[in-house]
Amino acid sequence: MIAQLPPETRRVIADEGYDDNELILKVERKARHGFRRRMLVPMAAHKHTPEWRLEYGAWDQSDSGQELFRRRRITIEPLFEILKNLFDHRRSWMKGLKNNRAIMLLIALCYQLLIYYNWKRGSKLSGVKEILDGI
Repeated sequence: MIAQLPPETRRVIADEGYDDNELILKVERKARHGFRRRMLVPMAAHKHTPEWRLEYGAWDQSDSGQELFRRRRITIEPLFEILKNLFDHRRSWMKGLKNNRAIMLLIALCYQLLIYYNWKRGSKLSGVKEILDGI
C-alpha cells in the first residue's frame, strides 16, 4: 500500500505494531531539505537506541506528536472497534492482504448499507447491532 500513498501525504501515523525500521524507510522519502513524508509510530528511547531513532522518540513525546496520536485514537480506532464488534471479526480466517482487503471492504459496505437502511426507516443510526442480532 506504500506505493499507493499520494505524493502529497506528509505523515503516516500508525500504532506500535508498525514500528519496523524497513517499513519506516520505505514510507519515508527524503527531500533536499528534510523529510517530505514521515512515518510516525510511538517510540521510546532506551539505553541502546540507535541515533537515528532518538529523533522519533523525541517527536513522539512532543506536544505536536501527542496531539496527532490523540486525534488518531478518536477518529480511526473507534471505527475499527465498531466494525470488529458488530461483525465479530476479531481475527481473520484468511491469509494475505488481498483476501483480507476484500473482507474489510465488504464489512465496511455492509455497515454503510445498514446505516443507510436505518436512516431511510427513520430509526436511530446506531441501531445496526439490533439488525445484525436479528439476522
